[in-house]
Amino acid sequence: MDLEIKDMCFGYGDQLVLNNINLRVAPGRLTCVLGPNGVGKSTLMYCINKLQKPRSGQILLDGRELSTISLKELAKMMSFVPHDEDDTFSMSVMDTVLMGRHPHSGFNHTKKDYEIAAQNIKLLGVEDLTMRNFDELSAGQHQRVLIARGLTQEPQILMLDEPTANLDVKYQMLVMRMLKDIARVKGITVLVICHDLNVTAIFADDIVLLSKGGVYAHGSPKEVLTEENISTVYGVECEVTEVEGVPHVRLKDGDYLDSHIEDTVKAFESEMDPGQ
Repeated sequence: MDLEIKDMCFGYGDQLVLNNINLRVAPGRLTCVLGPNGVGKSTLMYCINKLQKPRSGQILLDGRELSTISLKELAKMMSFVPHDEDDTFSMSVMDTVLMGRHPHSGFNHTKKDYEIAAQNIKLLGVEDLTMRNFDELSAGQHQRVLIARGLTQEPQILMLDEPTANLDVKYQMLVMRMLKDIARVKGITVLVICHDLNVTAIFADDIVLLSKGGVYAHGSPKEVLTEENISTVYGVECEVTEVEGVPHVRLKDGDYLDSHIEDTVKAFESEMDPGQ
């Protein structure tokens, strides 16, 4: 499904968070959204899935204006996996993943629903947790179960907010590879918020780099992950080299302390090393 955003703006009160966003996210590709904290990455996704209403502009799904699509219909087209979710409810992993079938089957789950849920539970490597309660799991296990639930919804657009944040290196790589393969094989639109520049460089087909509420750069990892772009957007010095055709970012140690915490850090260092 083709996702296109035209001249979109969004803000809270007098504060404009997203300003004049123009973006097209193509199906069959893994598109990663990068940018500093507070730049509007999650807000962008909230506007796409109708959790927030833009002040102006358009969001189009295969040419259809988002505002004309009901939430019920949208739930059959789009799945959103949040960065974290309250675990106050107590239900099994299987029942949690089956929630992804609700837009299609309601509460009357069919044999097909169970098969789809079981397939995605196995895909995320949590089949040994199938009958465990969701609220008993670790943060990393939570994340994998939520991704399985999102896939079980069988969306045409799959959006994930930092899906690898609570995962170890092995599962970071596994999840990103799986998302890239799902986009390609199933031809769906996969949009992912990321923070790790090098993991993103390895797996992303396209990168959207946000800065100050707008799209600073959009293109392939080679086009977006340049020393100039990273320095300008993140305010850090780095060296970008190419390893087997993929950009690799090496951050350089620098003086990035804000002035208001510099004295606190110096005092801490003096306490740890009285000889200074």
